[in-house]
Amino acid sequence: KGHSGAMPIPREVSASLTIAKDHPPGLVRWQVANANGSSPTAVFYVSDTPEVVESRYRNESQFLESLPIGVSGRLSKIAEIDRYSFEAKHDGPVTIELFARTLGANFNGVLEVRDASDTIITDTADTEGLDTALTFAAKSGQQYTVHLHDVDFRGNRAYVYRLAITPGPRVVATVPAMGEWGTTRDVEFIGIGVA
Repeated sequence: KGHSGAMPIPREVSASLTIAKDHPPGLVRWQVANANGSSPTAVFYVSDTPEVVESRYRNESQFLESLPIGVSGRLSKIAEIDRYSFEAKHDGPVTIELFARTLGANFNGVLEVRDASDTIITDTADTEGLDTALTFAAKSGQQYTVHLHDVDFRGNRAYVYRLAITPGPRVVATVPAMGEWGTTRDVEFIGIGVA
């Protein structure tokens, strides 16, 4: 023992996950175990859209080639602001959803969308700890930048998130909000950008 290095602590051990091609999209709960017991469950998100990982050591916004897209990132430092830019291909609504609390991260995110002149188009803050989303009217050919940070500008290696950026409306409610098993009924969708 005196001649060997310290064993790596758990957060430094890498692992690989293999996801079946026919696995449905959504949240998957998992945990690890060894002779000392098992860990609490954690969450992993399986996506059916193109995904990119944050370019962690950058000073400028990361350009996203096309929508829809999912971005996996981390607010690892205090006062860190992650930025992602994209160009709208069509006029119409664009929806941005933040998954942080859903994935087990303990931060309240703030989303801002800015235009090419750095003017804030819209913003939202997750002050209730439920994650957040926003929808705005994009114009074809215009470039937009999404800014993400913690409401108190905190940062930590555990502040992981996923952004889902999708061209299209966002449904926030249905009327009625329930249905009986095995029956068919008319439902009205209520949301932002819903025609």
